[in-house]
Amino acid sequence: MTIVTHRVDRAMLLDDDGSSVMIHADPDNFGNVPGGGDEDTASTGNAGDRLACGVVGGE
Repeated sequence: MTIVTHRVDRAMLLDDDGSSVMIHADPDNFGNVPGGGDEDTASTGNAGDRLACGVVGGE
């Protein structure tokens, strides 16, 4: 799979604290705000089950 985005760059992905990716079953409702929404919204933005995950690493 190939994903293209302009929201992150190489420096952000490969910085000292590391990066990972999580793919959910449904779209995010962008409701993940402090103190807002129900438990599902607060934890995953109502994006549903976790389907896959992985660590982003350099060469």
